[in-house]
Amino acid sequence: MNPTALSARGLACGYRRVPVLRDVDLDIPEGELTVLVGPNGSGKTTLLRSLGGLLAPLSGEILVRGRPIARLGIRDRARLAAYVPQMEAPVPGYTVRQTVWAGRFARLGWFAPGTPEDERAVAGALAAVGLGGDAERPASELSGGEFRRLLIARALAQEAPVLLLDEPEAHLDAGHQAEILGMLRRLARSGTAVAATIHDLNLASLWADRIGVLTGGRLRPPAAPREALSEDAVEGAYRAGLIRIDHPRTDRPQFLHSVTNLVMTQARKRNRAE
Repeated sequence: MNPTALSARGLACGYRRVPVLRDVDLDIPEGELTVLVGPNGSGKTTLLRSLGGLLAPLSGEILVRGRPIARLGIRDRARLAAYVPQMEAPVPGYTVRQTVWAGRFARLGWFAPGTPEDERAVAGALAAVGLGGDAERPASELSGGEFRRLLIARALAQEAPVLLLDEPEAHLDAGHQAEILGMLRRLARSGTAVAATIHDLNLASLWADRIGVLTGGRLRPPAAPREALSEDAVEGAYRAGLIRIDHPRTDRPQFLHSVTNLVMTQARKRNRAE
């Protein structure tokens, strides 16, 4: 495996001292796209926020480039790890360009003028997500998918060695999903450690180098898609009666709903509820 950029050991994380996840051991290596999947409420966002230093763990340790993330100030942390949240509102009055400029905070002093290097970073980040021609538009006028790409551009502008993204494909059409996930994989290949939560199992399987499955308050250690997304692992996590097939071009696993299995699963859920 490539060198580890971010690691967690014995991690428990949650809210108001109530753990959502326990005993998490995780390595996010340079040069790979690591994807976290799991059903709603399994702790994907909680784990990602903890890894980014935005949510203090209940126990355990997180190291980024060998440094305990809990001991880093906000600017030092932002130089090492960039985080894209699942949801955020546009800053009133900010343009697209100004929003991405906020990603340079860690590399600029307060109110310091930007350098040509900063300009290049901002322009490159906008171009990478297909918003290069929208720099002067108010961020509030963007569609949901466009704003999603803008948040990714802001994180890219940080030029951090670790990139954490919470559902980067959300609100995007199929074409832009492929563009963004392809861009993230290329970024990983260039040496960045990239970790993302992805809601869609099929997209996760197609694009990830390794996949970790969250279920029952635990994380299955990330593995190659064919191993991580075994029928037993997916059924144990989702209880959805999914049928696994192999993609005709990539040979990676893909999942379909069986109408019969789906009806039976829903009936069992109703019976348990009654």
